Amino acid sequence: MSIRSRSRTLFAIALCCVLWSASALSAQCVLSYAWTASESDNVLRRVALDGMTVEETITIDVPGQIITGVTGIAIEPSTGNLYVLAYFDTNPNVPFLLKYDVVNSFTEVLGSTFVNFIALEFQPNGELNAISGDTASPINSFCILSLLTGAPTDICLFGNGDDGEAIGYHPTEARMYHASGRLNVVLEASTAGGPNPCTVDSIPLDTVLTGSEVTGLAFVPGENAFLWTQAGIATSDFYFVTTAGVATFVGTANHSVSDVAIFELATPCPPGQEFVRGDANGDSGVNIADAIFLLGQLFVPNAQSSTCADSTDFNDDGSVNIADAIYLLNGLFTPTGSDPPAPFPTCGQDPTSDGLDCDIYFCP
Repeated sequence: MSIRSRSRTLFAIALCCVLWSASALSAQCVLSYAWTASESDNVLRRVALDGMTVEETITIDVPGQIITGVTGIAIEPSTGNLYVLAYFDTNPNVPFLLKYDVVNSFTEVLGSTFVNFIALEFQPNGELNAISGDTASPINSFCILSLLTGAPTDICLFGNGDDGEAIGYHPTEARMYHASGRLNVVLEASTAGGPNPCTVDSIPLDTVLTGSEVTGLAFVPGENAFLWTQAGIATSDFYFVTTAGVATFVGTANHSVSDVAIFELATPCPPGQEFVRGDANGDSGVNIADAIFLLGQLFVPNAQSSTCADSTDFNDDGSVNIADAIYLLNGLFTPTGSDPPAPFPTCGQDPTSDGLDCDIYFCP
């Protein structure tokens, strides 16, 4: 088969694929936010981790009650609603589980937790876990809380660490992590296949985390690390901590944090002129999916278009057409094909002057 015939065959295959292939997303940047609770007031704060600025606040109010502080906070995976552990002045020793409806801006009291729990975490299946503090009986108790009544169901006891308790779920590993301590600071993960979540693997920690009580732990997918918060009188330090125990300082919040939950928002990346030629769909790779994406853009009504026209000019002739798809397919599948011209395979600027622009592209 000649190269030209092979190219036509590849084009036909790719064009057919357009009809059933899901369009790839254009380049996206992920902004990470932390919802924080504070035991000194009834205000939830949304903190931007890239600048430690408070960008939104929610005041938790319950008619007929005075809320003296909030310890635990977690985000329900299916709804985005916020669940918190709140203390009433009429019952200062045991928190109540509250649900804040983010759509209707309404707080619902679910019920007493009966034990002094101080941290919350949702699992992907909707199970709400809690851990009790050092003043509770029993201490370090890991439980399931009812989303209807707030009542706990005991699971097991974590036994390591001293002051401070926090829990965070790692979605990729499908394991619960437990952090505890001020002087004897620990990070541990539920042993895969263990009899219960409190059977753990210990993780050595950076010494920078010693000396301040841990108050919050939440996994940040965009960083592939946990957000670790430390107690302060009027401020709290934030760190990214990997599953190997390596800590990186993030910044200092302007308020005391008692627990933390992560909210991530995907948004188009800022405009830039650097890109990888051939990465039409913005997924940081160059493969047949990019040819399919371009063919869809050219021939399928209402198909998604690339946010970086330069990246779709596979042959760098200053225009975007079927020749670009054929060029890329030849490069991928024929012995005489060529790689896309620069910038490829790493990010860079277009070395040729033409009428194409790159509005949005996120360099890997």
